[in-house]
Amino acid sequence: MWPPTYNLFTASLAVSLCSLSVKLMDDHLDQERDRCCGRANLAERLGAGTIAYAAMLLALAAGLDTALSLSLFLASYVVGMFNDLSRIMPTRLSGWQESAVVFALGGFLFGFRIMLFALLFIIAVQLFDDCIDSKTDRLCGQRNFACRLGLAECLLAGVAALAGACWLDETLFVPALIGTGLAYGGMLRYQGVKQG
Repeated sequence: MWPPTYNLFTASLAVSLCSLSVKLMDDHLDQERDRCCGRANLAERLGAGTIAYAAMLLALAAGLDTALSLSLFLASYVVGMFNDLSRIMPTRLSGWQESAVVFALGGFLFGFRIMLFALLFIIAVQLFDDCIDSKTDRLCGQRNFACRLGLAECLLAGVAALAGACWLDETLFVPALIGTGLAYGGMLRYQGVKQG
């Protein structure tokens, strides 16, 4: 049996790799918008290899901690659909139907408790990210949750979602928080270097 510090390290690393995978996929989809806003975008640097790198990072994350990394990835997909809930997707399902199917599949594969944990955690990350990006998104004509709800309300909702995730499973919460913090810090550093 591995010691607890090893489990914490591998789970945190898995979350970091999963976070970077999601970031690469987001950047691939948001290239045009980021170019208009003058925002740093990793996909522009990696070019056609962006999705291949994202897939490789996700595979490595799944190898380290399958349930945690893949539940967070699926939850990221669900939360990413929040702006397109009524839009018809290539599957011919609406955004909310596709989200429900993805959540149900994640629950079937990993358990509904871990999927709910992942969903609450990713909602919190999205809300905090929207607070950070509120000025830039407003200038670009994007109405994120901080613009729609208000900065304080968005921040409070993020804290509530984070508290809910911690209440559901504090053993998953710690590596999720560490891994996301490390990945996010690295991305902010990259953006600072790119803009500087």
